[in-house]
Amino acid sequence: KKQVFCEDLHECCSFACLGALRFLRKIVGLKDEQYNLAIVRNNYFAPIVDSFKANKRRYNLLNSALIELFEFIRHEDVKILINYFVENFYSEFES
Repeated sequence: KKQVFCEDLHECCSFACLGALRFLRKIVGLKDEQYNLAIVRNNYFAPIVDSFKANKRRYNLLNSALIELFEFIRHEDVKILINYFVENFYSEFES
């Protein structure tokens, strides 16, 4: 049975959402290939991308945390997650 941190991050309590996002950031920060594969396999970033899109251009703590997570993945060159983003979400970030 697959577990998801938050179904819709933008609809849940902001503290719970930020907690889930911070937890996922810590997991990515471990740079463990098995954890990254599990993230990809279970599509854990889908609700995060949905939240980022729903947040639009509002500048708030959630937006900052999401941008920091994306920048960390790019800066640390976490290839499996970069490939996952390109394959699954490129069209959503294209504009």
